[in-house]
Amino acid sequence: MKNTIKYRPEIDGLRAIAVLAVITYHLNSKWIPGGYLGVDIFFVISGYLITSMIFDKLSDGSFSFKEFWLRRIKRLLPALICMVAVVMMVGPIILIQPERGDLSAQAIATIFSFNNILLWKTTGGYWSSASENIPLLHTWSLSVEEQFYLCLPIVLYLLLKFQREKIPIYFTSFFLISISLYVYGNKFHSNATFYLFPTRMWELLIGSFLAIFPWYKQYFKKVVITNWLAIIGFLFLIFSFYKIINIPLSSYNLLTCIGAFLIIQNTQTAGVIKKILSFNYIVKIGKISYSLYLWHWPVIVFSKYINTEISYISSIMLIFCLSILSYLFVEKPIRYGTIKPTIALAPVPVIILACIVINTLYPTSPLIASLGNIDAKESFTLEWEFEATDEIMHGKSGVIFNNDALKNKRPIVVFGSSHAMMICKPIKEMSEYLNQPFISMSTSGIGLMSDKPTQNNPNAKVINELRFKELANLKPSVLIVAEMWSSEVEIENFQVKFEDMLRYFLRHSDRVIVIGQVPLIELPLGYKNALRKYLVAKNNSNDIDGLSSSVKVKKANEIIEEVVNSINNEKIEFVNPYSLFIKPNNQVMYMLNGKFLYSDYHHINNLGASLIVNNMIGPKIFSLY
Repeated sequence: MKNTIKYRPEIDGLRAIAVLAVITYHLNSKWIPGGYLGVDIFFVISGYLITSMIFDKLSDGSFSFKEFWLRRIKRLLPALICMVAVVMMVGPIILIQPERGDLSAQAIATIFSFNNILLWKTTGGYWSSASENIPLLHTWSLSVEEQFYLCLPIVLYLLLKFQREKIPIYFTSFFLISISLYVYGNKFHSNATFYLFPTRMWELLIGSFLAIFPWYKQYFKKVVITNWLAIIGFLFLIFSFYKIINIPLSSYNLLTCIGAFLIIQNTQTAGVIKKILSFNYIVKIGKISYSLYLWHWPVIVFSKYINTEISYISSIMLIFCLSILSYLFVEKPIRYGTIKPTIALAPVPVIILACIVINTLYPTSPLIASLGNIDAKESFTLEWEFEATDEIMHGKSGVIFNNDALKNKRPIVVFGSSHAMMICKPIKEMSEYLNQPFISMSTSGIGLMSDKPTQNNPNAKVINELRFKELANLKPSVLIVAEMWSSEVEIENFQVKFEDMLRYFLRHSDRVIVIGQVPLIELPLGYKNALRKYLVAKNNSNDIDGLSSSVKVKKANEIIEEVVNSINNEKIEFVNPYSLFIKPNNQVMYMLNGKFLYSDYHHINNLGASLIVNNMIGPKIFSLY
């Protein structure tokens, strides 16, 4: 089955814009804050090209399911398998847990096009700090596209055979259902909404509309009109990449897709955007965009484990070198040559087996022997079982433990962000010993004063309103409040708002304990959210310098203590764990007796939490019962 779609160099140019935006964002998100939206451009392009190809062939009776899927296999799998093979060989040597242990499953899921589902079920979300260490994270979008390629020809075949005249109606219905799920999901299930095909399908269908609505073209025949529409589409991309306009975060996806739609539709004739996107070197980058996308993320992830001094230029050069080699010697020969797809698929079982063997023989990376228990589960756990966002959003009090005791006793409640969640386990264990009900009202990424959508959760304001209201109903015997105060104190009129909040807590609780923030470890550019990765890189670089704490934390704790003391009420007190984690030389104590106390640069793990609870909070709670 030959591709009858006329080659359009400007689409390769648009691919180049998309992939360069993604790469730049992953190198340093400050350069292009919305660069990740390049993936949405790819979705629109794929929707347009694949729908056009299938629709034309089905219409003239020359379509073959077998040939279509074989073409997709030859186009996508060889380069993908090559990248996965390298990741699976390098990963066990460089990675630490849990990413190392998850590698085999993610490799299989990537090759068989369901890594988006696996990542949804096994990670804290694309934006979580842990996701920055997953070398196959970027393949979620490939899985979405491949699921589209599996479904689209079947749907189009059935519609053309039985409901030809109603195809526009059906596709519009699919679009409306998908975008409705997307809007709903962003409110209630943001992680699933990000990863899964049903909530991403509308972006591909925007591209499909260009293929199934040919009547659209007749209204835009004049070059001057198409030129301005293409310029508007390009401006939409710029607005999205740099987040120039003030719209909800999830709306940027729609703006990006509309921009890509306008560009694809209106660059078929001459115009300034067509000229820009058809520039020779931009087109060449577009031609290797698939390989660039495949290789950029593993290079970024692995390079930061190897050495703390690897420059952006070195990373970019390596990304382009690997991509060019992949394109010239893997992607292009198999796609356009005579090599059979079965040969391309042959390495799959060997790669999977090799990874399993390597992980079995070497359960821990040989590079981290001097880093104590950095590879043990207890060193990096954040205890997601105490995450209460979904429960609160669905009308529950939070995550409830010892529910039977709640009938007769007022609970111990932990309230706050992930800084509250990280201390929950030892407090829960103490409540079990005391036979007291325990409730976590901890919501990651949502501060006590969050009153607008965040990248992690577009419903931060709603969730805060719900949990504050529910707190008044619970009337806890002990309320423990913890937060990333170094961020909260930057809010306008913080001290006034915080004092009002504490007085609200006192009206509805017998006792309030406010916990200060633990030291926030300062990390160099490129290692934000990646303490353990940074320590591995320091170890590999023979860097023996210690780790410093941000001065903001100490100042923030002083402000919190001042506000608590100003209330002058014996029912509330401030507990400051800062000194527990600072050495005499003012370096952060992130290990104790060879065991880690931190799970990342600003969260402590269970051992660190136990240190706080056993030394500072536990005696106070025991004295109340």
